Amino acid sequence: MIMIGMGTSERQRIQIDSQAREWQRKLQRGSLQQDEMEEFGHWMAVPAHAAAYADCEWSTACVEALDQRLDPQWSGWKDEAMQRARNGAPKVEPLANWSDLVFSPTSRSRNREGSGFMKAAFAMAACLAILAFGFSWKRMTTTNVLHYQAGDATREVLLPDGTRLTLDAGTAVDYMKVGETRRLLLPSGRVYLSVSKDPHHARFVVQSGQVETVVLGTRFQVSQTADRTEVVLEEGKVRMQRPGTALFATLAPGERGWWTADASGFQTAAATPSSALAWTRGRLLFEDASLADAIVEVNRYSRHVQIELADPEVGQLKVNGSYLAGDAELVVAAWEATLPVHALHQGDRIKLVHK
Repeated sequence: MIMIGMGTSERQRIQIDSQAREWQRKLQRGSLQQDEMEEFGHWMAVPAHAAAYADCEWSTACVEALDQRLDPQWSGWKDEAMQRARNGAPKVEPLANWSDLVFSPTSRSRNREGSGFMKAAFAMAACLAILAFGFSWKRMTTTNVLHYQAGDATREVLLPDGTRLTLDAGTAVDYMKVGETRRLLLPSGRVYLSVSKDPHHARFVVQSGQVETVVLGTRFQVSQTADRTEVVLEEGKVRMQRPGTALFATLAPGERGWWTADASGFQTAAATPSSALAWTRGRLLFEDASLADAIVEVNRYSRHVQIELADPEVGQLKVNGSYLAGDAELVVAAWEATLPVHALHQGDRIKLVHK
């Protein structure tokens, strides 16, 4: 459980929790002005406030993840809890091991016996309380691990240490502090980081695949696929390294480095951060990209329509330009106007063929 502090009274705790929820709503709406951001920075400088905000982010991520599972036991428990809240009796029995749904790396694909809900992938349990139609969750775990996950769109996250993350669609990360090291785990996907400088010079490490990216304070992007880790540095300095080996690469601003499975070393090259980070601004920027690769990126943000290639040779065509993420049909219309392709609309699928 993330503790707010023994010296904080119950009334103060409730007030701080309320402030944390309000700050989270404002940040999600993206409506903060410069003076408000400064006010938020001062507010987060208080340890009790930072802990409450972390709990708030944690609660939101867990509720979203659990709701997406459509598990009947979770739905029934939540309905009962909400009914108790409406009746003025918010206290409910703990739902043990609910965090298995959020944390288990295989829970989406495994065949579960019965509901499978009670089989924990991690030895943890939690008690939930619902207060006046709202959730106030506290985590019980021996490691302070915060889980964040983006849905069909990108998601902005503020970590307890002040570091800002932009998670690409479908990306999930875990954040923890181990000793004096701040650590972010990225199993797959893409994340942009603006790392806050720690007054005690605590390292910030991103673990992605076989690679660790070590920073002290900088802005950069990490992408992880099944067999490739790539880092694009916008500002500051980072070091990519293979744990347990002497292999490393140090990047300067405007450079990218990557590691592929079974490689003998890191590779580096010049990069254009503004292009690589276009997705954080809701844009898809392609520079001489293959149509096949461009389709993968467009589909990542498209909720209702997916693009397919009817002919693999079409996928070798080169694509250039800036496109709005999330509107696959608009992107396809632009491609029809600039490339020798024709689109066949078939329900929730668009197939591209040679003209």
